[in-house]
Amino acid sequence: MVEEALFDTGRYRLVERCQLEQVLREQGIGLTGAIDAGTAATVGRVLGVQAFVTGTVNQFELTSAGGFSLPIIAVGLYRAQVGLTARVIDTNTAEILAIVRGNGKAEGTVAIAYLQGLAFGGGEFRNSVLGKALAQAVQELVSKIVAALERR
Repeated sequence: MVEEALFDTGRYRLVERCQLEQVLREQGIGLTGAIDAGTAATVGRVLGVQAFVTGTVNQFELTSAGGFSLPIIAVGLYRAQVGLTARVIDTNTAEILAIVRGNGKAEGTVAIAYLQGLAFGGGEFRNSVLGKALAQAVQELVSKIVAALERR
């Protein structure tokens, strides 16, 4: 979702990680895990990339806040919280240009119908309580990444 939001700004060209790993293998450079400030400069020179954005999910939580249940349907109130952190790394200097956070919160009800021992819930992830909290966190994170890159 972060990649999609950065792409949608129309300001950046993005490099797909599997393509990145293939190019590095061809150049004889091993990438043994996450890109950090130390490997970013080497990788950036090979690919002509100006900055890397790496990140972590710090919080991805869905908690029940009450509800009720009948023989064929259950309705629950849920709260979701999502926390993301990203680092923007300059590939020329290996300097960390910014560490930014995005947080999202959402609350809503979820109805589940039971039929012959099977449970059916509705909606796709983006419309779920957790999906809405994640989307909010991503938008906050991306706006901070864009601001950090524009300061360069």
